Amino acid sequence: MLQGLWYTFRMTPKLTAEQRAALLERGSPIAIEDEQTRRVYFLVDPAMLDSLWEAADMVALREGIADAEAGRTTPLDAAMHRIEFNLKARFSQ
Repeated sequence: MLQGLWYTFRMTPKLTAEQRAALLERGSPIAIEDEQTRRVYFLVDPAMLDSLWEAADMVALREGIADAEAGRTTPLDAAMHRIEFNLKARFSQ
């Protein structure tokens, strides 16, 4: 288990020749399937990742504004109480 954590936090996986060829031919993103688990992952260049995060942030902001305009809000003291309750429940175990 610790070896897996070491790899996760300390090393960057390297592109295979097949992945590099796909990026050069098709650009980003490309789907990569894990042959053992059949899970699909996406290889995305940094510029595209930044634009995806920015788009997701904008969606979240629009949703928050719509909620506020529709009156779907929580008073600050109630929100803080709920956060404190959830934190205590999560970390007091």
